[in-house]
Amino acid sequence: MSTLTYFYIASLALATLAGIIKFRKDFPIHLKVIILLLPYVLLVEISVVFFRNLIKDNNVLPQYNVVMLIEFLIYAYFFKTIIVSAFLKKAISIFMILFPVFWYISVFFIFKITEWNSYIFLVGGTFTIIWALVYCYQLLTSIENVRLNSCSEFWIALGIIIFYSSQVPFMGIYNFLIVNYPSLIMNFQIGLQVTNIIMYSLFTYAFLCKKTIIMKYS
Repeated sequence: MSTLTYFYIASLALATLAGIIKFRKDFPIHLKVIILLLPYVLLVEISVVFFRNLIKDNNVLPQYNVVMLIEFLIYAYFFKTIIVSAFLKKAISIFMILFPVFWYISVFFIFKITEWNSYIFLVGGTFTIIWALVYCYQLLTSIENVRLNSCSEFWIALGIIIFYSSQVPFMGIYNFLIVNYPSLIMNFQIGLQVTNIIMYSLFTYAFLCKKTIIMKYS
């Protein structure tokens, strides 16, 4: 395992710890679901290291395929809760119903559970970016002057935008690259780890800076 991977897992563990420390009754539900997601992702990443290094099993893709289903649904719920547009709330609800169906068909009939499912990452990541951008637009058009330094939702959305906007193009063609340009994979994986570190560092800040904010929108 590379040094950068250790930094990535450390940033994920730090975000998990910060979330657990700040987890309290007055935390809104949309932040609680993000906090509850992180220990699961951390356990998956630790298990991946175990399978790869201790029992020399490189077939860790089933774990990641399941993580993507859970992760994209939780992100959809997060943004559905904080986006005010009734139309977009309905669109996210439809996504949350159809995405598991798409995941099942894609994982078991198009790809295999043991293969990297680029369709899932491409579709889920693209919609997640859209939800995050819509929320950031809300902040810019808010009647109330929101202090971004204490707005947890903004920092989570920003982390998601940075990670998925940079990784959707790469991970969406990962299967093509690994067959035709395997030498490029290592360079792209460095970018993957760096953007992961940035995202979870922003999550850490988001949990630690949280204050209750009530916003009004035009």
